[in-house]
Amino acid sequence: MSLHRNLLLGISICLACVWGSYFAFVSYERHTQELGVRDTQVAHLRKQADKLEEELHRRELERDFLLLQVNSTKTDHEQKLLLQKQIDTLKQQLKQDQEQFQVQLGNVRKQQQDDEHKRGTLPIQQQQPPAPSCAGSSALSGLRRPKTSLDMEALKKNTDQYTTLHVISHTHWDREWYLPFETFRGRLVSLLDTVMDRIEEDPNFKHFHLDGQMVPVDDYVQVREHSRELFHAANIAGKIALGPWYVQPDEFLASAEALVRNLQYGILKAEELGGASYIGYIPDSFGHIAQMPQLLQGFGITSAVSGRGIEAHYGSEAWWEGPDGSRVIFIFLSKWYCNGLDMPTDHVPSHYWERKKHELKPQAATSHLLLMNGCDHTAPDPQVGSKIASGQFPGNTRVVHSNMDDYIALVEDEIKTKSINLRVRQGELRYQVEGLTNTLSNKITQKQANWRMQILLEKWAEPLEAIGWALTSRKYDRDTIWYAWRLLLENHPHDSICGCSSQEVHRDVDNRFARLKEVATHLTTMSSMHVANALAQYRRASGTRILVMNPTNIPRKEVILVSMYGQGGSAVSARASTGEVVLCQMIQNYGSHWSYTLPSVGFRAPRTEGHFVFAMEVTVPSLGFEVYAISNSGQPPPGNPQNFVARDASFHGIEERAPARTAGDRKPKPAGGRRKLLEAADEFHMENENLRVTIGKNGDATVVHKTTLKSYAGVNVLEDVGDGGDQYAFRRTGNANTLGIAGSTIDIKPVKHFPTHSIVEVCRSWPLPCAANNTPCLLSLSLSLCREELAQSSISKVMIFFLGTCIATYVPSSLREMPSCVSRCSAILTLCTCLTFSNTEKCIWASTSKS
Repeated sequence: MSLHRNLLLGISICLACVWGSYFAFVSYERHTQELGVRDTQVAHLRKQADKLEEELHRRELERDFLLLQVNSTKTDHEQKLLLQKQIDTLKQQLKQDQEQFQVQLGNVRKQQQDDEHKRGTLPIQQQQPPAPSCAGSSALSGLRRPKTSLDMEALKKNTDQYTTLHVISHTHWDREWYLPFETFRGRLVSLLDTVMDRIEEDPNFKHFHLDGQMVPVDDYVQVREHSRELFHAANIAGKIALGPWYVQPDEFLASAEALVRNLQYGILKAEELGGASYIGYIPDSFGHIAQMPQLLQGFGITSAVSGRGIEAHYGSEAWWEGPDGSRVIFIFLSKWYCNGLDMPTDHVPSHYWERKKHELKPQAATSHLLLMNGCDHTAPDPQVGSKIASGQFPGNTRVVHSNMDDYIALVEDEIKTKSINLRVRQGELRYQVEGLTNTLSNKITQKQANWRMQILLEKWAEPLEAIGWALTSRKYDRDTIWYAWRLLLENHPHDSICGCSSQEVHRDVDNRFARLKEVATHLTTMSSMHVANALAQYRRASGTRILVMNPTNIPRKEVILVSMYGQGGSAVSARASTGEVVLCQMIQNYGSHWSYTLPSVGFRAPRTEGHFVFAMEVTVPSLGFEVYAISNSGQPPPGNPQNFVARDASFHGIEERAPARTAGDRKPKPAGGRRKLLEAADEFHMENENLRVTIGKNGDATVVHKTTLKSYAGVNVLEDVGDGGDQYAFRRTGNANTLGIAGSTIDIKPVKHFPTHSIVEVCRSWPLPCAANNTPCLLSLSLSLCREELAQSSISKVMIFFLGTCIATYVPSSLREMPSCVSRCSAILTLCTCLTFSNTEKCIWASTSKS
């Protein structure tokens, strides 16, 4: 009986456990479903709260912008009343939206607390990145930076009694210099993080001047991708100045078009963020070109600010006049752009402002003085606004945390109101930059690459892209064009293109030029193909045809080099569309080689084909083209004019842009009298219809222009001297001899003579000096004499420079490889110059090789 009772009790307990487990499982599933629904509701409420918060930010920005307009002295009474009504309406809407937002936010928080209580757990605290303090670009679109931020009317009053010190927070940002770009960018990110925090958190921090260039914004946003709208919000609030330049350029090494595109691109980038600061801020350029006033005025900029170039007796304000009569007011930073960097850290005493006023007042023409708080790669004082707001100033002195736009406006107004007669400075501004202008020839290979890339982009890639767009239905590739320009502009800052930076910077500059070459060449190739396809209807005959285009606005008759792929022979001939046989000359037949084509659809298609290069004399009208039939059999191609469609050879749709003159105005002369190459005992002569060239026995050339009889002597003379300077300045060493004609071995020989052109090769050889101290020895002897010194130093390689270019590098793996002191071997530098002289050119080409 007892056993039966215990058995029933055990079964009851088991059934109770099973039922309890089932009930707990069902309850858990139901609770989980309820939490899932609740989580969805909470997420939905969170999204609504986020959207409402963005809308609140947008409304606040609109209110601030309207308040700025109301406070502007340039707004009349009726507009102020209307704006005040709009502000009152916005305030009511803001109040209602804020109440609604608080209710929704309370619901979200209550549901979160209920969920956490039901789960019986505490939320994991995660540090979230700070949300942007402004809405997205759609909320800011249409809003513009204010024209003024200061109380301009108050500052215009009593200028005879008061002196106003304008403290401007800024940095001068060299994108790359003694440190490479990425290292400086890391510092830039930290600096702008601090500045943007001060703008957002400190109401006394009124303004920051970002060096008059836009590239720091692009460099910063590439790292802080979410921060672009921060600049937009700060700009429309009048807290930051953007542009007008894209980079701070060297004005003498950048082409005229590159300077124009620099301003144009900088203004376009700033306009995307609410507007540009139209101040010609060029503080640190190594001198200024004479046409800068004309360039600035072309963009509506009426001022220039710089710390270099003008003589001190012109004062802090002067008129700068360009060759065409354009004028801008020139603000001279006589105490440099860091004259306010020495502001005390804690409290600014009254005598500090008094001292600054006495430093600046003697050179100023107005009552407004400029105090620049910042310098190269330095952040401004983050407490400068608070120091000014709580400061004590000497009598008759006003101090404001200012901006460059308002400062210039106040200076211009006082000059106009008081009819102040400023001095006028004309021409280039190069005063006290003599020690920097030697950078014009530093890193000469980069200067040459810059010139080639400017020509490729300005004269070929962009014109042919425009011509292709005009002739076909293809879209103009504006984005790639601006990308190519940006690559070029990134090499134009004065510390980049001037070659006065670290070796890492030089490598970056070379890399950008290489990338630009690839981009511009691809643009040119694709545009040429589209133009050729568009003009295919004007060639009917079978066989090889060459389309030669002239994107310039002048007719051209020149000898060109044509690189062709196909089966080449020993000779080549060509015929123009008029039926005239033109001069051709095979230069090089490279034979067959493996190649491939890149179809628009599918993988590359391999092929084996021949490759040959030939010279051809062409005549092409301005902004036009010519089609030539090519034969590589040695016989001219058929000359039937019916093979070509008769038409004007200018590009359809742009004929009205071409000048009236055509290539036909220049009558071709018979081939027999165009050129003669005569060999004499001590000199060579070359002559065509434009020039007569005489090569002297020393390898120098005398060029005579036959029309004007003007003579140019001493052409093709290379020389070099010892340079003991640095990357900025050339300093000739002691009694260094000049390496030139004297002391060199000359070898002159006509190497090639074609119907289309002639080449004379002049080779000179010099013994190399050993060092800057002008020790009279050859290179190898110099190395042997330095063997003992090398044993006690860390020198790992010896580099030899000639004409600014490294021509040799010697890296010994051990000192035993160094020549002995009794070595009699010598090193000789040989430079060979090839003068290329065509039948039709008005100039000669020179190319140099070394051995």
